[in-house]
Amino acid sequence: MSRPSTDPRTAAPIGVADYAARIGAALREAGPAVVEGEVQRPKQGGRGVWWFDLTDGENVLPCSYLPWLTRRRGPGGPTHTPRHGDRVRVRVRHTEFWGGGGRLRVVVDDVETAGEGELLRRRAELVDRLAAEGLCDPERFPPLPRFPRGVGLISGADSDALKDVIRGLRDRFPAVPVITACCRVQGVAAPGEIVDRLARLDGDPRVDVIVVARGGGSVQDLACFDDERLCRAIRAIATPVLTAIGHTDNNPVCNHVTHAAFVPRHAAERVVPDRRELLREVDHAAAALDRAARAPEALRRGLDATAHALHGRGRLERYRAAVHAAGRTVDGRAQGFLRGMHGELTDACRALERAPERVRAQTAQVRHTLDARPVGALADRAAATLRRGVEEHARLLDAADPRRRGWIAALGDDGRVVRHVADLRPGEAVALQLQDGTADATITALHPEDAPASDRPDEEPA
Repeated sequence: MSRPSTDPRTAAPIGVADYAARIGAALREAGPAVVEGEVQRPKQGGRGVWWFDLTDGENVLPCSYLPWLTRRRGPGGPTHTPRHGDRVRVRVRHTEFWGGGGRLRVVVDDVETAGEGELLRRRAELVDRLAAEGLCDPERFPPLPRFPRGVGLISGADSDALKDVIRGLRDRFPAVPVITACCRVQGVAAPGEIVDRLARLDGDPRVDVIVVARGGGSVQDLACFDDERLCRAIRAIATPVLTAIGHTDNNPVCNHVTHAAFVPRHAAERVVPDRRELLREVDHAAAALDRAARAPEALRRGLDATAHALHGRGRLERYRAAVHAAGRTVDGRAQGFLRGMHGELTDACRALERAPERVRAQTAQVRHTLDARPVGALADRAAATLRRGVEEHARLLDAADPRRRGWIAALGDDGRVVRHVADLRPGEAVALQLQDGTADATITALHPEDAPASDRPDEEPA
């Protein structure tokens, strides 16, 4: 068949069927290939034919799978029945254009799943590549705020993961608003939608942290979270991101580039505080403030008790000083008395010197005796005797202090000395004066003795 002229002005017109045949011939020249993608909208037709779309999230190839072509290739039969969402590899036999419906289709003679081993290999390679760029270093992750103004949540619409995260946030910190941005979280189209929701929440001024949540699944189910575009988008936005995806045994790549809670029910524990713990902290702070407020009053009472104790000691010191002053007065008067006696004796001796010789001799003997025993020594001994008496009196005063014998002096809240049980009331605060300080006490019970009032000793003046 001669090839028609390519110049549309001179070429003879042809029919639609002829041009459709040209398209089909050109498509068949594309040849066989192995293509990987996600199955969408599979449907089985007559004679076991399967119809489905193979997509990478942006481009779509309509496929027809003819199982009998697989059986011709070997006795093993078809390796996989296509299901919606499966990531598969198809062996393209040829591509054809059906002029009757104006549709293109890819004829597939074999379908097999993209094995988990291959997906895990790709995941490990991407983690290594991102780690080499420093994107997997936890020290570089934006810190999670302790009190976020709002939490953005990306998850599947009406999914269990969405409900678990919201329930946890409401239970721990009901005041925080939750801004949801639902999208697909499985399949080849999911990474693009998640990136779009990340950008939207990053620009929302109400959002201080973003949670990406998805329930558990196989490596293939979570393959969208191994997408490099998504991982780089998480690190590119300014808002910190927490991933709560799958479970600890299946760790997608996005968990390596940001904070990870691994399961949705633990997400709330990472992004908001527990209101019960906050209330306990407030109670502890209030108790500390109350103790701090009571400290000056306790210090004042301690100072008052110390002042009372010092006042009592001051009275004893005054008594002791008065005794010492009285002793010094007695010493002075004794010295004066002895000096006066010495003078009178000297005058008497001088008068006797004018008597007869016998009297004069006796007088000389008396004078010799006086000179041999000076009056000053006698006065010193008398003064020492008086001084010992004064010191003994001072020791008696010290002994009168009940605290030196291990007794306790009780003072009421008005500083009065308490001597009888009847002077106290339950709940009354008293200050106890001990030998080496004071102690505060509160009366809890009173036990008076059954003695008549006439048997009580008279009160001594304070």
